[in-house]
Amino acid sequence: MPIKDHMNNPVKTSLLKVLLFMLLTINMAGCFQKKSVPEAQASMYWLEDKTGTMTFDDILKQDLSTQWQAAKHRYPNFGFSSSIFWLSLPFENKHAIETPMLLEIAFPLHDKIDVYLVDSDKVVANYHTGDLLPFNSRPLNHRSFLFPQTVAPKENLRAIVRLQSTDTIYLPVKVWKSHDFFAADQNEVFLLGLFFGFLSIMLIYNLLLYFSTHQKSYLYYVFFTGAIIYFQLTQKGLGYQYLWPEKTFFNHMSIPLSAFIAMITSSLFILNFLNLKKESHAKIIFTLKAGIGISFFIIAIGYFIPYEILLQLTAVMGAASALVPLIILANLSFRGNQSAQILTVAWLFLLNGTLLFVLGRLGLQTQMFVTENAMLIGSTMEAALISFALARNIKKERDARMLAQESALKYERKTRETQNSLLLLQKQTTQHLEEKVKERTHKLETAMLSLTKANCKLDQLARLDGLTGIFNRRHFNQQIEYEWQRTRRHKEFLSLMIIDIDHFKQVNDDYGHLFGDQCLIHMGAILKNSVQRPEDIVARYGGEEFVILLPNTNISGAHLIAERVRQSTEKLRLDYRNKQVQFTVSIGISSMIPRQDSSTIDLIASADQALYLAKERGRNRVIALHNAEHRISKKPAINTQHTVPQS
Repeated sequence: MPIKDHMNNPVKTSLLKVLLFMLLTINMAGCFQKKSVPEAQASMYWLEDKTGTMTFDDILKQDLSTQWQAAKHRYPNFGFSSSIFWLSLPFENKHAIETPMLLEIAFPLHDKIDVYLVDSDKVVANYHTGDLLPFNSRPLNHRSFLFPQTVAPKENLRAIVRLQSTDTIYLPVKVWKSHDFFAADQNEVFLLGLFFGFLSIMLIYNLLLYFSTHQKSYLYYVFFTGAIIYFQLTQKGLGYQYLWPEKTFFNHMSIPLSAFIAMITSSLFILNFLNLKKESHAKIIFTLKAGIGISFFIIAIGYFIPYEILLQLTAVMGAASALVPLIILANLSFRGNQSAQILTVAWLFLLNGTLLFVLGRLGLQTQMFVTENAMLIGSTMEAALISFALARNIKKERDARMLAQESALKYERKTRETQNSLLLLQKQTTQHLEEKVKERTHKLETAMLSLTKANCKLDQLARLDGLTGIFNRRHFNQQIEYEWQRTRRHKEFLSLMIIDIDHFKQVNDDYGHLFGDQCLIHMGAILKNSVQRPEDIVARYGGEEFVILLPNTNISGAHLIAERVRQSTEKLRLDYRNKQVQFTVSIGISSMIPRQDSSTIDLIASADQALYLAKERGRNRVIALHNAEHRISKKPAINTQHTVPQS
């Protein structure tokens, strides 16, 4: 398959997978809608107390047929309101046996709920709960509000509910037989587990990708997915049930807090993933950064804003944070940005879910399944598509490397073919030899030039020093950062030694640079032979300086290895025109357990300071610095006839 076609396939494959996942989700969504209609469900009436002064006794005096209003919808939705709402609905047992029954209020964010079960004018049971009270105030341990009562045969009770909330006044109130409710509830638990499980898998998968690639787009996406999970756990009541049952204020603020975290991280992800250039996309960058700034500002002052207004701001900002990026992504998609094309489809799912959710919060009368689960389904679809987009980026980079390798092989084959053709031409004819040779030689030079360019691309990825065969500084810089983070997590020692050949300039001046190169090569061999563990890093730091990085090695262990290097170098003799030449090294060692407030610069600077002390105190010695203390291994230089003089 041509590489160009192969690189276009991930987009088609990703979209196909998403469509299949949508069909699966839509089919499984029936698990929510196929709950059997509660047997005791009947007409519900409501009464709005705008002053908040009516008592339970006042409510009992209200005539149901004239002063209450019949609910026109199965689950009334009054949007945001500061009024107190009273509900009245039958709580009846039509069976000839005693039956455990439940009153369910399937919206877990109401602040205060008082429930009275009344037989005529006599209260047979009453409950007081809400999400401003600890979770254990609820009669039953469940994410929704459940109020149980065992009802005698053919007994007709009435449930009176007083409800007050700064959140949406949404009233999915139902009466169930207990065993019917818990049987139907299993379907809902299964589907919630499916969605949260998928989002958690996406979070962990992209977190592992971040650790392996260190690309910030993966990290921002991890935080965005985490914010979506946090939001849905709060909105579904699962967070309050399992994670923070005693943290009433935290639970109260979790909806706006998680929503604004999701807005901030989604904008950061888009900015980083699309890698927009400031010169050509200044307005887009400004718009996204402005949204981030506004979100941070609202979070900062959120404690001082009335909660109802904060929720309304959250709803408006949530809709805007989904709509504005979609417009931006659609604009970039029409310009041919393939990454933006995938994100546009993903954000379309998120926008649809967010708008339906926000409209439900603002009082839109729709099915409970649509308003309460639209954002969960939309964010799940969006997570799947974005994960495909991130995976596509990885594959794109891998294909680019493969393309470079194929190009190198292609030019190499052309070179061999050209060489063979040139040899055959020389054997078969001597006529027009000069013209033919020039033509073939030109082709050969062109192919060799192309091969050299391709090899240069591969050589850029090389990590070995060309002279000594040990690792180069680029590799060392990467490894010291990795080992610094690892040893900091495990609280292990990390030791570094810097080795410098004494009077190396004089060696070059006296014996020539070719001999100096031989010194460097032998020095690299000594260093490689001085360490045994695969995790130890030996590298050429620059010029005549070398480094050895020793993870999980304290100052004593590093000092032993340094002495071994120093002694091996001191014993080394190199032949130069039948004359034995000796050289020595000075070594500085630093060792520490990395801390949060330190960095690799501290380790390198400490080792460099130790090396400076070794040079200053006469060379051919090891000085180790550890916690502002140092110890010195002192060996005088061997002053033989052919030893490089010490200064």
